[in-house]
Amino acid sequence: MTDFENSDEEDPIEKPKPSPKAKRKPRKSRKKNTTSSEADGRYKIIRKALEEHLIEHARQTDKKRKSLDEITSTIEEFLDSFIILGYDYNGESVTLISANTQQQADSLSTLIQKFVVSSQGPAGPPYYD
Repeated sequence: MTDFENSDEEDPIEKPKPSPKAKRKPRKSRKKNTTSSEADGRYKIIRKALEEHLIEHARQTDKKRKSLDEITSTIEEFLDSFIILGYDYNGESVTLISANTQQQADSLSTLIQKFVVSSQGPAGPPYYD
């Protein structure tokens, strides 16, 4: 038999000491003691404000859509397909594209590309007389 098997004593295994934990300051509760009626009142005020804002936004969007529909129907009396780009009085962009077929959409795309290229001026060096 080996000495290891005959050993009556066990070697004590040293356990590592736990690392010291940083002490945290207790958090202060930010909640104030409010009654349920105060919370309900605040909730109702916020809800009412959001409802009014959403209603106003829906009215403006509907008004804008109706205006664009009127413009489209007027222009369609004179043009088969068209693109309108611009800004409204609030500085928001307005884009209106009317093309009933894929061929009309492709033609409008080609036309706008020609417009952009031609608005850049001549491609070569400046010409002097």
